[in-house]
Amino acid sequence: MGVTEKNVQAAKQSDSELRDLLRSAMRGFASTVTVVTARQSDQRYAMAATSFTALSMDPPSIVVCINRKTSIFPALEATDYFAVNILSQRHLALAQACGRSDDRAARFEIGAFIDDEFGVPRLADAQASIGCRIEERLRYGSHTMVVGRVTAIDCASDIDPLVYLNGGYCSTEAAIN
Repeated sequence: MGVTEKNVQAAKQSDSELRDLLRSAMRGFASTVTVVTARQSDQRYAMAATSFTALSMDPPSIVVCINRKTSIFPALEATDYFAVNILSQRHLALAQACGRSDDRAARFEIGAFIDDEFGVPRLADAQASIGCRIEERLRYGSHTMVVGRVTAIDCASDIDPLVYLNGGYCSTEAAIN
């Protein structure tokens, strides 16, 4: 079902209805899975995220949206640095562990993390790992958009992203020319 006159005229939907419809609409939006990492004092944090994108090439920057109820959020409020690790298909178990709220320490036992010069854990075998300095934090609704100025990037030669679509993990097919 696409956009119809009936859909367009139904503009008086409640926030609750719109929330459910937005959730349904976003299930059809494929996103590459990332793990956002940060450090606060001696504590390391990792969280699976799909709400991530490049923001600008000049200056090189990204944005990631973080729910303020997550365990990583206080660290992102307290620190100046974080990383976004783009996962490949071989990182399925890591994505699943970072997507749950239990046993946060186990997340770092699954992946091969190394600390960068700022102490931020970065996934050594990520498809790409992007180190950032926080430039801006913008609160909106339940989330904070964190703008990161890119400080370092490590890219693997193979591109085989782990994708999240329709409530589950999947892979990409060959590119369409």
